[in-house]
Amino acid sequence: MPNKYNIQAHRQELDRLIRERAWNAFRVRFKDLSNQENCRSVVFDRKSNHRSLLHSICDLDEHPPPSDVIALVAAACPQALFTPDSNQRLPLHLALRRRNVGIGTIEALIDSVPEDGSDSPYSLEKLLLHRDSSGSTPLLVAAKSDNAERREEIIKFLVNSDTSGQSMLPKKSNDKKQQHKSASSPLRYVASRETLFVDDGLHSSQDLLRFMIVKTYYYKMTELMENIYSKNNNFDSLPAASGEDSDVCLLQAAIVCHDLLGSVKTATSIISAVIRNGLFHQNHRDCQGNSTLHIACLCETHRFDQVLKLGRRETDYGINSEDGN
Repeated sequence: MPNKYNIQAHRQELDRLIRERAWNAFRVRFKDLSNQENCRSVVFDRKSNHRSLLHSICDLDEHPPPSDVIALVAAACPQALFTPDSNQRLPLHLALRRRNVGIGTIEALIDSVPEDGSDSPYSLEKLLLHRDSSGSTPLLVAAKSDNAERREEIIKFLVNSDTSGQSMLPKKSNDKKQQHKSASSPLRYVASRETLFVDDGLHSSQDLLRFMIVKTYYYKMTELMENIYSKNNNFDSLPAASGEDSDVCLLQAAIVCHDLLGSVKTATSIISAVIRNGLFHQNHRDCQGNSTLHIACLCETHRFDQVLKLGRRETDYGINSEDGN
């Protein structure tokens, strides 16, 4: 049985090396420990305020840690990626809260997740959907981040890593006390930052707001259609979200996601900018044959009736679906 005093001494030594950014010494010392039975006990020392060694590495105020150090600890103890601190924050949450965090740190944390399938207690889906005590997923933390230089790159990486798309949508809750938490979505925070530049930014397919609207649309539309059609009906799911988004009508996507864009004023501003700049496909039909007006009705977005009148002709949006209705 490992001696608890030796464990504490080892952990204090490693924490000191982390604070001093003595990474070469840390690598040597941790590799020695990783071959011992008490390695896991050192990583999860109970005297460390519920913080694993990986929490300490990812919570540095300056210069982010080397990616190989993260991979070294995660490989020796994968559970460290999924063990929360006293505030239910994973190491990934802490890394994303830092202004200086680079994409290399986030990639190292994501790439260190074992490939054991979604049923595994250590799956990528569980990592990306984990919520801290404030109800924030890693993607939501990134969307709120003040990391001006790397925020967009990190958000796009997290979105593309989530094949289920569940981190794009707010968590549903029947508890009224929790509704203010579940109402928040990553798209809402991106929209609040980008609205001032909406006219310029939406023209580029690389723009963060446009990217988030289109990606959220895939999963929000699937959820909407599944609620409309019973499980007994044949329902062809929308194509999986991918980097090829040119076939998506931005106007339809914005209408479907209107309730996740923030306030009515923000949503109206964004939808108006899409129409004003002609950033939509005329006579567009989605994979279910719905026109833009059908989409507006399905989403019960009557508040945008006046906005849609900004279009020059009825054919701007398409009046009929494939069945002629």
